[in-house]
Amino acid sequence: MFKRSLTWCVVLSLYAGTATAQDQPTFLPLDVDTYASGISADGSIVVGNYYSPNSAGAGGFYWTADTGTVPIGGNGVAGISADGATIVGRANDATGQENAAIWQGGTDWQLLGSFSPDSAPCDQLLSEAYAVSGDGSAIVGLGWDGCSHAHGFRWDAMTGMVDLGSLVTTRGSRANAISSDGSAIVGWSDQATGFRQGARWVDGAWQWLETDYGPVGEALGVNASGSMIVGTGCGPLNEWAWYWTAETGVTCISGTLAEPDRTFMNDLSDDGSVIGGSVRPSFDPYTEAVLWINFEPVNLRQYLLDRGVSDAQAWTLSSVVAVSADGSVVAGTGIGPDLRLHSFVVVLAHD
Repeated sequence: MFKRSLTWCVVLSLYAGTATAQDQPTFLPLDVDTYASGISADGSIVVGNYYSPNSAGAGGFYWTADTGTVPIGGNGVAGISADGATIVGRANDATGQENAAIWQGGTDWQLLGSFSPDSAPCDQLLSEAYAVSGDGSAIVGLGWDGCSHAHGFRWDAMTGMVDLGSLVTTRGSRANAISSDGSAIVGWSDQATGFRQGARWVDGAWQWLETDYGPVGEALGVNASGSMIVGTGCGPLNEWAWYWTAETGVTCISGTLAEPDRTFMNDLSDDGSVIGGSVRPSFDPYTEAVLWINFEPVNLRQYLLDRGVSDAQAWTLSSVVAVSADGSVVAGTGIGPDLRLHSFVVVLAHD
């Protein structure tokens, strides 16, 4: 589907001037009015969405160093498979109902419908995809059957869309992410109060995640094997990010600030050594992009400036949303010197 050039690393080196991607980070801004949502395992393809319907090619996009930002239509893109061959998101059918969908090339999308051919939309919402497994065979997201029935789903070509149910019969759930090997699905399942509690799909049912502080907020990402999950809404005031492993359970993480208003862990490398996210300072409506490198929090903008990437000085880096399999490339969103929203790609230094 994509032209995967052997010059990928060379192109990145040119952006970095005389330095190479190995000894200095590389900061690559993408087009105006874009925000990233996913990255391929090798970091060579980034996908995302156009912020405004007035932007060129409103809907989704993919980016490579060879092609630049390419509009692909639909209503938006949620993710890309690890092998880079499958892009998922949402698109409208002929009646205007929004469906989970798989990009077919150009601006064409395969629509996935909902739990059954008779499922009713909520307003114009029928389903939307949130993530895809590494080989593109399994897709997860949110499906509707009327406005009182919103549940996470798992889809594959053999079984179609399967309703994952919820822990509380009268409440909803959503599948936010799936491991690359397809073994683990994570997201949230509402409490009876409506609180979106982080959950993982285990042996045919949701399992809530919690810590000594109580329930945690939604799970946002999972590594390739499903052995580590990350999310937001931990701590005594649900203000911290968190990660989960089977050995340790849930661990709350405050991020770069001692008392943040909110910290998010969005995505992680296969081994969990690089986690991307953001922190929102107290009384501040804006977030700052954060990396956790071996669980040590680093402000991404400061990381770049400290390593001589002066171009970052004029940018506000808001969030890291996607991390490549080996943790060497991350993608996110920020505000450029033009005071407009942009996606960005950063190739990390080999410190």
